[in-house]
Amino acid sequence: MGLFYIKINVKLNNMKNKALLILSIILIVFTQLLFAQAPDAPLDNESGTSMKPIINELDEIVDAMEAEGVEIVRMEFDILMTTKQSRRVLHSGYMYGIMIYGDYRFKEIGLIIYKDVDGEWIKVKEGELEEGIVTAYIEPSSKGEYLLEINAKEFVEGYNAGHYGLIILHD
Repeated sequence: MGLFYIKINVKLNNMKNKALLILSIILIVFTQLLFAQAPDAPLDNESGTSMKPIINELDEIVDAMEAEGVEIVRMEFDILMTTKQSRRVLHSGYMYGIMIYGDYRFKEIGLIIYKDVDGEWIKVKEGELEEGIVTAYIEPSSKGEYLLEINAKEFVEGYNAGHYGLIILHD
């Protein structure tokens, strides 16, 4: 695609700046992918069940993240009809970036993050939606288990399920 031939001359001081830069690159890739993900696009199969539309440009995304010194600690891809939950232990001393994105079947996808506090899930953050990608940043003050609730907020007309991608990274 030639998207990564663009030279970026920005001094990055922390994880959030790195993540924002990486997410900008990802937004460029996924904006182009949204057009390539139409139901009749060659990436999808005849029944519309292929994972290829959601993972097609992963090599370039991983390369961009790793080139900036950011470590991907989790990647998850699944089908989503209503709500899915994913758990992850997060450690203090790191800034985590969490990204959720959906394929062409979603109009809007959401993220709510909870932390286990004495056996009770306490809401700590909601992801922010921009250009079809939901992001959130967390810098835990102590090690703890977090629950990521991924929500199918709105589908494109004619669909009631789609594929989503989850990427968790830290500095």
